[in-house]
Amino acid sequence: MSLEHFWVNRYRLTLTAREPIVLPVYKGTTLRGGFAFTFRRLVCYQLEVPNCDDCLLRFTCPYTRLFDTFPPPNAEVLSNLKDVPSPLVIEPPQDNRRQYSPGDELIFHLVLIGNAQTFLPYLALAFQELGRRGLGKKHGRFTLTEIEAVHPYTNQKELIYSQERPSVIRPISLPVPFAECEVQANHLSADTLTFHFLTPTRLREEGHTIQEPPDFHVIWRALMRRVSSLAYFHCGQKWEADYRALAEASRQIQCVEKDMHWKVYHRFSTRQERNISISGLVGTVTYAGDLSPFLPVLRLGELVHVGKATVLGNGRYYLRNS
Repeated sequence: MSLEHFWVNRYRLTLTAREPIVLPVYKGTTLRGGFAFTFRRLVCYQLEVPNCDDCLLRFTCPYTRLFDTFPPPNAEVLSNLKDVPSPLVIEPPQDNRRQYSPGDELIFHLVLIGNAQTFLPYLALAFQELGRRGLGKKHGRFTLTEIEAVHPYTNQKELIYSQERPSVIRPISLPVPFAECEVQANHLSADTLTFHFLTPTRLREEGHTIQEPPDFHVIWRALMRRVSSLAYFHCGQKWEADYRALAEASRQIQCVEKDMHWKVYHRFSTRQERNISISGLVGTVTYAGDLSPFLPVLRLGELVHVGKATVLGNGRYYLRNS
């Protein structure tokens, strides 16, 4: 499918509380908010400007590259895309825990896509600084204890950062290229497949948010848009595929079983001074048909997520043979 330059790196971060920390049930929003705020303060030279639209560095700045990507002026395709996807995905822990006492660990994962890998030292520095500023409702301080590179298929781990040497990032990564997703796709059924959506998943069709179990073609088209944008803006290549033919084929896949519901999480936004909600579909849905053309990209989607607000951890799913 001509995605030979598409690759993903996954990291496991361990934060150790030094003071009581209070977080919402869905921690992705707080982790993203604290991380982005601190990251911008570290790298931005004009913090007084409320947005990055008029900044001369908006095409090269580490902050915009990770959180607010702009299509470069010389983009050959997708130059009119308003929302370029972030090459960063936060995967918060899948639990309902809210209280952390001194000495407790908060463990979560970060996914960096393509060239975002080069910003890993900035990432470590931002979490060091966020630990000094504090996280959550009570701004509880923490220590960035360690960062591990983790391979999602082999479970191989490499320690690349430790609090014992806080100024050192070991130049080790365990990248997952698209070719490996193609190999892993061989373990999936080509005729019946179940999606388990773990975190709120927001998909849209004809301008409307879907709140019922989606048709397969809705998931597929959302994934095509996301992967093609990530490949072009963050991996340096066009995804050469017959989009029309794949979209038409995706409409032949049938939903045969569904157990999904609309999930809403609430949190208080200090910046906006109001309660906001994070919502989307969770649960399982099973599809049947000729799934073989879609399997490698569906495997890739397990790593990069699908739908809106993926940077918060939304749209996370895994696949199971039915």
